[in-house]
Amino acid sequence: MTKAILNTLFISLLLAYPVLIYFGLQHFSLSSIAPLLLIAIIGRYLFSKSASNTMPWLLPATLLGSVCVLLAWLLNNSKITLFYPVLISATMLVTFAYSLVKGPSVIESFALLDEKRKAKDKENVTLPSHVVAYTRNVTKVWCGFFSINIIIATYTILSDDIALWTLYNGLVAYILMGLLMAGELIVRHFAKKRHGLQS
Repeated sequence: MTKAILNTLFISLLLAYPVLIYFGLQHFSLSSIAPLLLIAIIGRYLFSKSASNTMPWLLPATLLGSVCVLLAWLLNNSKITLFYPVLISATMLVTFAYSLVKGPSVIESFALLDEKRKAKDKENVTLPSHVVAYTRNVTKVWCGFFSINIIIATYTILSDDIALWTLYNGLVAYILMGLLMAGELIVRHFAKKRHGLQS
């Protein structure tokens, strides 16, 4: 129970990272908020590493995020902290793109895990070819999203407008991600109907 609460706390802190940076730098010093950010980044990994097989981006994201905040702290350069969302999106992009080359794709792995949870014979679960093709296409869409997100997030850093950076990385990016997820659910529903499956 305690582990779940702490994990939720760390995830919430990381989701609120842009807001913490925005308000933290206005009212506190970088040396005051950097330890909190490091604890959240490392704590998130420690309490989620059992799921690292299903989230292969977890360790590299933790390492890059920790280095980002640590460098900002040691150099007393708050602008370095703004690169955290870019690094996370870049990690996700590399992970998703590499899975398309190596196989199975990230989304296919999620679909397979879901099928294994529902199956009685968990050792012999496979996905139909049309599902594999669909999951690869969804993985490609996410690669596109992360690529665009990297470009826009980098632009907000170069703009030297902390309010714009916070608005995009702390709100707009999440809204776009949610819309993409919702859109995929709708497309999946019709794809299942097309193949005579229950949605």
